[in-house]
Amino acid sequence: TLCGAASMLGQPQQSDWPVLPTSVTLRLGVGFKSTFDVEQQSWSQQATIVNFSATAFASGAMRVCYRCDEMEPGGLTVVPCVAKLFKPQLVRAGTVRVPDACFAECKTQMVADTYAQQWNRRCKLIKLAFLPVSVINITTMPPDFAFMTMEPYLPGEYAKHNDNTGGITSTDDVPQAFSHFTYEVSEHLLVVCDIQGVGSFYTDPQIHSLDGTSFGLGNLGASGVNNFKKSHVCNKLCKELGLPKLKDDSDPAYSLQDECPQQPQQQASPRQAPAPQMMWQPQLMWQASQPPAWRPQLVPPAVALPPMLQQFQYAQQAQLAARFCSSSPVRR
Repeated sequence: TLCGAASMLGQPQQSDWPVLPTSVTLRLGVGFKSTFDVEQQSWSQQATIVNFSATAFASGAMRVCYRCDEMEPGGLTVVPCVAKLFKPQLVRAGTVRVPDACFAECKTQMVADTYAQQWNRRCKLIKLAFLPVSVINITTMPPDFAFMTMEPYLPGEYAKHNDNTGGITSTDDVPQAFSHFTYEVSEHLLVVCDIQGVGSFYTDPQIHSLDGTSFGLGNLGASGVNNFKKSHVCNKLCKELGLPKLKDDSDPAYSLQDECPQQPQQQASPRQAPAPQMMWQPQLMWQASQPPAWRPQLVPPAVALPPMLQQFQYAQQAQLAARFCSSSPVRR
């Protein structure tokens, strides 16, 4: 939604891209990552070590992307990843609140993936997935660079299929049908849009909810849901999945509030009960003034850092970083 990992659409000047500081442990980030469990509505934390490239390779309106390698505990496995950083100038100006914005982006993508799982149970021939994403707090970086989101690196040709304002940017029927699917299975409470990625692996979605809460800066609320409904044209997948045709909002006898369960004076149209295997009921997100488990307590995790780092003080970590960088170069 805010930054396609390899999308060059609307690309700002590269002079706007911040360069990660090279004086801090030679870009070896030590800290912990937080991952959201949608089913449990909770966050888990674990220690992490990340080796960053100093220069960004892509950018969006509010975030920049860096190639990086995550070292698994024990240091025997290296996972190629992409780290997405909110532009420090936006944070300093107060446009973006960090770390809350990072946690909202992470939760949005993980909730979108639960809908992809429901799609996969319903549609046997076409499988979808959203990349797993975590919030990383790199304690060895300066404050402007301390919080990012991180997900596995996705090689291949990147494509953007629709956006968060109702725009359709590809001819692929699957993403458009998936957005329609999320609107129906959520009981018309939300829609997952801004679908983009490589093949059927997606990243950086946006969720519009009727009340406009949660799900990050791009949640346009009821207007975002309406924009999707106005532009969506049902395709053969929508019909094969039995998705009803969306009502035309231009009809003066119809309004979005007719579908909102918070309006008791309106008689809700009968709908089928959600499938019993549904992993996430969106109504839970609107039962309280604050969504549950908004973000974890920002404290060091209970899990200790790998033993190979425990013997090093901060001043000595540069030597470790040099050895790690030379043995496992960042993929560019």
